[in-house]
Amino acid sequence: MEQLANLLCHVVSVFKESKSDFHLEQQLSDVALQTGLCSSSRHYAGRSFQVFRVLRQPLSAHSISDLLSRLVEVVGEHGEEVQGYVMEMLLTLESVVDNLAECLKNNNLMAILTRASSDLLANGKLVSNRKSTGQLNLFQQGLGTSERSRHQRSYSVPKKFGEADRSSDPPRSGTLDPIQACTQQGGLTKNRSDPANVNHPSNLLATIFWVAVSLMESDFEFEYQMSLRLLHKLLAHVALDKQENRERLEKLQGQLRWSGFAGLQQLLLKGFTSTSTTDLTLHIFCQLTPVSLVPVVDTSQNIGFPLNVLCLLPHLVHNFDGPSQFCKDVAQRIAQVCLEEKKLSNLAHVMTLYKTHSYTRDCFSWVNVVCRYLHEAFSDITLNMGFPSIPDCVVNCECVLIGQLLEKGLPSMQQTLLQIIYSLLSHMDLSVIQAKPFNMEVLKTIEKFVQVRGT
Repeated sequence: MEQLANLLCHVVSVFKESKSDFHLEQQLSDVALQTGLCSSSRHYAGRSFQVFRVLRQPLSAHSISDLLSRLVEVVGEHGEEVQGYVMEMLLTLESVVDNLAECLKNNNLMAILTRASSDLLANGKLVSNRKSTGQLNLFQQGLGTSERSRHQRSYSVPKKFGEADRSSDPPRSGTLDPIQACTQQGGLTKNRSDPANVNHPSNLLATIFWVAVSLMESDFEFEYQMSLRLLHKLLAHVALDKQENRERLEKLQGQLRWSGFAGLQQLLLKGFTSTSTTDLTLHIFCQLTPVSLVPVVDTSQNIGFPLNVLCLLPHLVHNFDGPSQFCKDVAQRIAQVCLEEKKLSNLAHVMTLYKTHSYTRDCFSWVNVVCRYLHEAFSDITLNMGFPSIPDCVVNCECVLIGQLLEKGLPSMQQTLLQIIYSLLSHMDLSVIQAKPFNMEVLKTIEKFVQVRGT
C-alpha cells in the first residue's frame, strides 16, 4: 500500500502541473470505485479499492448505495478470493468513515462531497458501466432464491446466545437489503450542507453505522471482526450521547424494519467467543457504558446497564491483582453512571476502590459485593434476556448469560466466570425459579466444568 500511495502521489502531481483546477483526485477516485465494483477480476477490483482509499476522497450517498449493493452480493460467500474482495470493500467503508468525519470539520471537503455527488450523477458513462453488470441496485429486485442458496453458514463464529439453530434462516447478509433502500430515501437534493439531506456526512455515517451493525450477524469471523472495527470507529464520530445522533439512527432503524433487533450489546456478546475479537468487544462495551440504556444499545431500555457491567466484570476480575489502565477506565465509567442513580451509589463506591486499587479484601469478596449490589438494584425488573425459557429477574437472566459465556467463551476465562456465577447464585432465590429450564440452561453447564476441574 505504501508503494501504491507513492506512485499515485507522483502521478497526481505530474498531471496537476499540466492542468490546474482539474479535480484529478476526485475523477481518479470515481473511476477506481467503479472499477472496483464492476471489474470481473477480483485482483483488479481489490487494487482499485486500494487506489480509492489512497486518494481519500469522500463518497456520496449514491456511491455508498452502489458499494452496499455490491457488498450484499458477495458477503458471506465461500472462497479465499471472494473473502479477500469482501475485506477490501469493508476496508474501503472504514476509510470512508474517516473521510466523512473530516468533512464534518472541513468546509473544503464538504465542497468536494457536493461536487462529487453532482459529477457522478452527470457522468453517464460511469452510470451505464455500473448498471451494465446487472448485479447492482439489488434493493429494487431483492435477492432471488438461487442467489440466496449460495450463502451457506459457517460456524467459525456462533450465532447469538440463547437462540435455537434454525438452518432455514435466511442468510444474514440479507439484513443489508433494507439498508440500501435507506440510502435512496429522499433522493439527492441540491443543498448537501443541510443536515436533513441524505448526502450530508452525518446521514451517510448513520447509514454506514447500520451496515456495521447488520454485519455483526455474520457467521464468518473475519466479517464479524471487520464489523467490530467499523463500529468502534463509528462510535467515535457518531456519539450516542448526542440527541441528534440518536434520533438520526432511530429514524433509519425504523426504515430497516429489523424486528429481531434487541440492541447493540446483544450482538456484541459473541465477540467474547474468539481471541481475535475479545479485546475489541471489550473496548466497545466500555464505549457503550455511559449510553447503555439508549434504545440503539438496549431496545428494552432496562437491562442495558446491568448487562454492560456483567460483560465487563470478568475482565475486571481477571485483572484484579494488577488492573491495567483500561480496567481502571472501565471501573471509572461504571462508577460515573452509578453516581447518577441513588440506588447504585454502593456499586459506584466499590468500582472507585477498584480503580484506585485500594479495596482491602480479596478478589472473591469484591466480586461478591458487586453481584450483591447488582441484585439489590435490579432484582425488581422482570424481563427475559433472549432466553424465553427463563422469564425472571435481571440477575437471574444474567446468570444464564454467564453460563453461556462459560460454555462458548475463552478457556482462559472459565475460572473467573465460575467465580461470578457462584456469587450470582448466592444472591438468587432459587425457590421461585422454574427448576427444569434453569437446570438445562445453567446448572448442566456448571456441572460439566466443575467435573472437568475435579478430574
